[in-house]
Amino acid sequence: MIRIAVIGTGFSPGRAAGRKIPQPRVLDEHGRECLLDDVTGGRWTVIGAAPTAWRDVPAVRVLPAGSAPQPGAIVDTRGVLTTWMCKHDATVLVLRPDSVVHAAAKADEPLPTPPRGAAALNPEVASP
Repeated sequence: MIRIAVIGTGFSPGRAAGRKIPQPRVLDEHGRECLLDDVTGGRWTVIGAAPTAWRDVPAVRVLPAGSAPQPGAIVDTRGVLTTWMCKHDATVLVLRPDSVVHAAAKADEPLPTPPRGAAALNPEVASP
């Protein structure tokens, strides 16, 4: 049996924070099938049903299976991601570059402020 990594409780005790996110196949905004990591690209990312972007940290909307691809969104073609988020009582996740959940929230809950320097770790916004 493979154990699921849990790094710590983070900001959301008992939920997704500190857990490694599943690596499902999704459709990107252009309709191409790829792994979730191909979309997040090893950077801080906010994902969920209606994610709110942090300052300089991209947000990606998660659409249910059967949805048409849309800009700024992925389609969870097999329901792996949406099922995992429901199991962990979250509609929005903040992913670290290593795909571990930094924070999780329900639709009516605010996300914590980004950790200092999070955006600087994202290659496309880092200073030269």
